[in-house]
Amino acid sequence: MMSEKVNDTIALFISKLSETTGYKYLKSRRSLKKTIGQIVFEVLFFSSKWNDDNNIEINADFRVSYKKYGAASTADSVVASKSFENNKEYWYDISNESKFDEVMKYFETELQTTAVDLSDRFDKDFTAACQYLLEEKFKEYNVFFDFLVDVLGEEKVMYRINEFMEQLSEFDKQQIADYKKGAKDKFWMLNRSNMRFVADNGYL
Repeated sequence: MMSEKVNDTIALFISKLSETTGYKYLKSRRSLKKTIGQIVFEVLFFSSKWNDDNNIEINADFRVSYKKYGAASTADSVVASKSFENNKEYWYDISNESKFDEVMKYFETELQTTAVDLSDRFDKDFTAACQYLLEEKFKEYNVFFDFLVDVLGEEKVMYRINEFMEQLSEFDKQQIADYKKGAKDKFWMLNRSNMRFVADNGYL
């Protein structure tokens, strides 16, 4: 069980970020959330299982979901996502006041340039925001082909699909061949993925 100090520190951290991002703080999910039409933007916070009163560490994922595909933040609905990396260390240390402030500044800046920027773009122009994901943020946000094709049409997305296929290894291509013969032993074969999209739609 997390101690009261750990829970309170993490709650304070997320609630402060709620103020600077304008996202709603959902205490039960330890997340910040904003909904614009059919798109749900969520920053989900995680805490280390080793946390105690003297050592409090967190991290976060930014997820974009399309409600047309299902409930937010599920395997069916996530259309883009980004993990925050702390110079190759996974956890961010907020154990004391100076570390708390330092990590707070980092996340304030990161979330302004990721979550806040993207939700603002979707608020202004849905199609232009999708075009931005395709052209500028495709790799960084791990954007799904099915969503981009759905919104922008295959023709506009085809160059990214071709790029993706050119980068597939012989091992990847063998997996796709196995999948077409009925294999279901890899994670991507069972869930929405760009590999599965390419295989299911006959691009390879």
